Amino acid sequence: MARLNNSYKILEEENLIIEYFSGILTIETLIKFKKNLIQDPSFSVNYNYLLYFKNVTFKIDVQDISEYVTFSNKYLMANKNRKLAMVTDTPNQVA
Repeated sequence: MARLNNSYKILEEENLIIEYFSGILTIETLIKFKKNLIQDPSFSVNYNYLLYFKNVTFKIDVQDISEYVTFSNKYLMANKNRKLAMVTDTPNQVA
């Protein structure tokens, strides 16, 4: 499997961020991706999310999840409820 390919699209009128991932996903690449997203002037922490994982291999362990939660609590805390939908190739990608 190749390195991670990712992209996002912000739909301001729909209050929606669409994120696309393909390849090998590590905590480092995920946090880097999110930092780039946060820098986008159209970004809002209150937007809903559609995440699309296409042929993704997750190289993330329990300690990495804790690191991401810390990052998320610092930079991605919304002040209202949001909705999240995930599209995956296999059910175990969500689990």
